[in-house]
Amino acid sequence: MKTHILAATLVAAALAGINPAHAGEQTGAPATKTDGAPRQEILLERVTPEYWRVTLDNPPFNIFGPETIPQLNSVITQVETDPKVKVVVFQSSVPGFFLTHYDFVPPLSATTDMPTGVTGLPALPDMLVRLSRAPVVSIVSIRGRATGVGSELSLATSQLSCR
Repeated sequence: MKTHILAATLVAAALAGINPAHAGEQTGAPATKTDGAPRQEILLERVTPEYWRVTLDNPPFNIFGPETIPQLNSVITQVETDPKVKVVVFQSSVPGFFLTHYDFVPPLSATTDMPTGVTGLPALPDMLVRLSRAPVVSIVSIRGRATGVGSELSLATSQLSCR
């Protein structure tokens, strides 16, 4: 029993990006790498020219924040402009979490100072509207919590798949 608890703790620490040997040490913000560059939280995989997978990867809870907005915007712009893509599946690499709420830990100005999008809406609603209008079949594969931005992203896609 103790072995299972230890193993589960080590797995949880690894998923949270914590090295158990350094568990008590201060670390940088979870959304940044040690060199100060934004952490890549949205990964685009072109499985084929027609089928793409977008993986949300911001452990431990897949919280969406101001650093995520330019990454999602880039993906949605590519979806809108690539004439070959037909299907895009959004999924999560974080067990138990698809995408959760918005991260209000950074200063509010990190979000409010962003320019409006091409639709004239603020950045996040702009991307969701553009996704809902994109000429592709967009699917969310939910295997965990989808709250806040996760719910909004799900509603903006054309298909929903819950397992």
